[in-house]
Amino acid sequence: PVLGYTFSRASRTAMVLWGLGTILLGLFEENGKKVTDQLVENVYTLFDGHTWYVQLMLNELFILTDKKGICDVPMINLALNNIIATQDFTFQEIFSRLPEKQKEIMIAIAKEQKAKGVTSAAFIKKYRLTSASSVQSGLKGLLEKDMLTQESGGYQVYDRLFNIWLRRNY
Repeated sequence: PVLGYTFSRASRTAMVLWGLGTILLGLFEENGKKVTDQLVENVYTLFDGHTWYVQLMLNELFILTDKKGICDVPMINLALNNIIATQDFTFQEIFSRLPEKQKEIMIAIAKEQKAKGVTSAAFIKKYRLTSASSVQSGLKGLLEKDMLTQESGGYQVYDRLFNIWLRRNY
């Protein structure tokens, strides 16, 4: 147990790696607030364990939790909505500056979350993209702009919040 909480192996490992057990969750406890195991696991999973996003979410959840309140899974959507809303203008600006073909590729990859076979006929047909060469060219530009990452033969939107914003808006 960490601060009286028992967590699954994944979230325990994450908390040890980041020191969340003693810092962030400790802040909840010090302020008379409780956090459920499932909430920690869901936030961890939502952001694939990326520390910055997890900390941002837990900070927003801390703000939303009343003194002596319990921070639980249903609060995740509200916290995420708040965070996305603060970034909405920025995301609109970034997206508006992309060429149309790159926009289409970003939307397709965001919808897949971790897109593989992006130059395949099936992917191109599914997302009504122009051609494999057009996708290849668009990917190159998006990778150069650090809008996408490429890992294990797949692509994903670099900014996890931007990815969520794209899925919600397109």
